[in-house]
Amino acid sequence: MKKVTFIFSAFFIFINVIPFQKVFSYSLIEPNQGSEELEYKDRIYNPNIKTVNLYTDKNERSKIEPPVINIQSPNQLILEFDELYEDARYFQAKIIHCNWDWTPSDLRPIEYLPSYNEFDIHTYEYSVNTKVPYTHYTYILPRVNLPGNYVLIVYNRDDPEELAFTRRFMVYDQLINIFHEFKRSMGVQEIRTHQQIDFILNYGNVDIYNPQRDVKVVLRQNQSWVTAIYDIRPTEIDELSRKIEYRPFNLENNFYGGNEFRFFDLNSVIAPGRNVDRVYNQEDRYDAFLLQDKNRGSEFYSIWEDLNGGYVISNIDGYDPKLEAQYVNVHFFLRSPEKLRSDVFIFGKLSDYDLIPEFKMKYAQDLGGYTADALLKQGWYDYVYFTPDTPFLIEGSHFETENTYDILVYIKPQGRTFDILAGYVSFNTKR
Repeated sequence: MKKVTFIFSAFFIFINVIPFQKVFSYSLIEPNQGSEELEYKDRIYNPNIKTVNLYTDKNERSKIEPPVINIQSPNQLILEFDELYEDARYFQAKIIHCNWDWTPSDLRPIEYLPSYNEFDIHTYEYSVNTKVPYTHYTYILPRVNLPGNYVLIVYNRDDPEELAFTRRFMVYDQLINIFHEFKRSMGVQEIRTHQQIDFILNYGNVDIYNPQRDVKVVLRQNQSWVTAIYDIRPTEIDELSRKIEYRPFNLENNFYGGNEFRFFDLNSVIAPGRNVDRVYNQEDRYDAFLLQDKNRGSEFYSIWEDLNGGYVISNIDGYDPKLEAQYVNVHFFLRSPEKLRSDVFIFGKLSDYDLIPEFKMKYAQDLGGYTADALLKQGWYDYVYFTPDTPFLIEGSHFETENTYDILVYIKPQGRTFDILAGYVSFNTKR
């Protein structure tokens, strides 16, 4: 196996001017990862795959929006990703239809695809003048014939057992109208920290024999499946007016409001952007040290505009961020006098809105805080520190926080065993 290793020694200078020496190693590994168990979620299996983005082609902002598309829309889904490797390779992809809970349905590909379920990804370009070389791939997904949940599986064309990554996307048909109401929580203890989503479904002429059984609803905040609320139950069904009401009294439609996302500006490796303390120009790559972060759990709410966890690839040092943006080792530091009882993760689109080992922080008692490193492409990034055992222990939670919510409504067609996405709405709490 061919392996190129870069090692550097750098000084991270704290606000109180206490330096420490840190050794960091990053490897470019020749792709030959073997087989891993397939998961029907957003996951990267090959560590050389970076910056995977699946979005609609309707406008530039859609790059930070979820990959959700109306089956009647003329727009298509576009896939972009990088591989940190010296030579271009051919990848292939296939698409799997899933039920509302992301388990594979019993549909055959011929029932939801217009062609054979094997698609070549061979449009690529090489990076230009970057210290870490990469190949950038672009692919336009084929249209599907049926609304529902889908998982795109990308793998090595020469070795289908070598998975590259998987990505979820959703195609809906607005058969059911959704009327939503956003409010602060009705709970006495939750009124300052939680947000509540009430809604009514109008299923009109849709043939639903048993709404209690055959309708499934998922609520999602800021594209995160980690905090999503699954299978919320209706509080009232009016078959005469064809309406299903969701106004639960047990607060199962409540979310932590959370806090506005932290951010850093990595548009330039020449002049540090906002919340970037310094950038070191190493012989083989760049290293960016962010300003120290602190716990916001007890602070009052402050409003600022964010991307709700998203990122935008950009590079003011060059002309084409797609090919000229540098990959930079970004160093995070969260001050904490003591180790917390919960694990700490860096969370946002940069982590695929998931709690993954690569973004789990380590506590360094001698430094008085948590550290983590991540190799990221230049741009503007949102993130928060997430503690699974006690959500928003570090960030705090406020009912005023601006968030984006999705309501996804699934039904099971009469006589069939699979689910389709029959209603979808996305809304922002401040718009």
